[in-house]
Amino acid sequence: MKRVLLTRSKDDIERDRKPFEKEGFEVIALPLIQDVPLDFDMPEGPFDFVLFQSQKA
Repeated sequence: MKRVLLTRSKDDIERDRKPFEKEGFEVIALPLIQDVPLDFDMPEGPFDFVLFQSQKA
């Protein structure tokens, strides 16, 4: 049996498991990531660029 371990948020695991199961993988879900919105104020001043480290940043 082919297995794959998904260590993402619960929502992402549910979305991403379907292609793996379609290819015959047993999906092992281990939600290690939790999305938590942060409340913060952007510092004032001119910025030349803003860098996001992930698509959910």
